[in-house]
Amino acid sequence: MEHDDPFASLSDDLLLFIFNKLDTVHLCYIASVCRRWRYVVRQLVKKIHVLLLGKSLKQYFHIPTGRQILSLVRFFSYVEVLSFRNWPWVERFPEVASVVMRGLRSATLKKVDVGGLPVQPGDIWILRDNCPNLCGLKLGGCSTVDDEFVKQSVKRLKPHLKELDISDSTRVTTAAIKFAIENGVIRLKASRCKRISGALVINHVPKGNESRDDEHCLTLTQCKNINWFHLDRNLRFTTINLSQCTSLEYCHIYDNALQNLHLSGCRNLRVVEVASSNLKVANLFSCKQLSEEIIYKLIENCPMLTEINLAGLGFASQVQQWLLENRLMGSLNLG
Repeated sequence: MEHDDPFASLSDDLLLFIFNKLDTVHLCYIASVCRRWRYVVRQLVKKIHVLLLGKSLKQYFHIPTGRQILSLVRFFSYVEVLSFRNWPWVERFPEVASVVMRGLRSATLKKVDVGGLPVQPGDIWILRDNCPNLCGLKLGGCSTVDDEFVKQSVKRLKPHLKELDISDSTRVTTAAIKFAIENGVIRLKASRCKRISGALVINHVPKGNESRDDEHCLTLTQCKNINWFHLDRNLRFTTINLSQCTSLEYCHIYDNALQNLHLSGCRNLRVVEVASSNLKVANLFSCKQLSEEIIYKLIENCPMLTEINLAGLGFASQVQQWLLENRLMGSLNLG
């Protein structure tokens, strides 16, 4: 850059302010102008935590090549979240997720969302060495994901893998859910998985005294073929969401860490047995098969319960009167 260049008089902070107005692709271009600009861009890139790959490339490439994509991702090697969601060239370049993950190296990357693109087990396994801090995977909608895929991925990425999303995976069964939970996954989402059916019984006891301070969530919404759900007392899930599981008839949860339970839309639910000293919210909207005795027992077994949604149940007003007579803390949504 010559001395009479007007940009030479600008401070790094002012350049940073100007470059902040540009998108990700243009940042790559201007970083090649000179060493100073590359240094300033690098400072800006370190502040970009989420890279939505499809959105970043859509307006600049007709069909990007694997080399162009990988170059961009490596330039933003400081990102914490990489997403292929809404990839615009899915029909002509569906293997982009595999190409990137096999060549990706990042010490800061924590979460990867494949956006429903097909990936192979080897693409996930290689992340263990190249991205040592990876703790979250979103594989929802991926046609290649099955029980063995999930088991091998969890096994290879443990103990760092804590969050797993396999929603809309048509080949995943109950076995994969149990394996993931029993091997350290604490935030699991498997909504709309048609092959998760029958009885889901989880009674694994965690070994050792590992810290479990993070929020533990289990989401199985719209899994319409689950008939029976059982969770033992040692897994410490704070939130369980089984909404719209229309075939669910029995729900047994013995976990003192449970704080939020969502069972709305489970219209065939007949029995809810919950024993938790910390349960605060119970959503039983439209669970029309539940009896008054079940509700009374639930309230008695959960002394910290402060909000319960009984909208759609004909005896909600009677439960409210019972709460007042027994001086129990509770707020009802009567619909």
